[in-house]
Amino acid sequence: MLTQARDKHGLDLTRSFVIRDRMMDVGTARSVGAKGILVPEPGNLYNIKKEIGKSTTKPDFRADAFMQAVDWILEGFDKRD
Repeated sequence: MLTQARDKHGLDLTRSFVIRDRMMDVGTARSVGAKGILVPEPGNLYNIKKEIGKSTTKPDFRADAFMQAVDWILEGFDKRD
């Protein structure tokens, strides 16, 4: 799906962010060069901790809420090219 979006809209995935609630999605983002941000559902924290432990990749950022993830992205813009 990410590569389809890249092809259709001309996205630079290395400058893109994926905000999702599962490590599988974070891994997919990282595999195409995008930053993967994990925002687990509040009732799913136990399963997410297990997923993180088993995963071969780690999220670029782990947020407690969607807006915290957005804030992290925006804070980094003044530090990037």
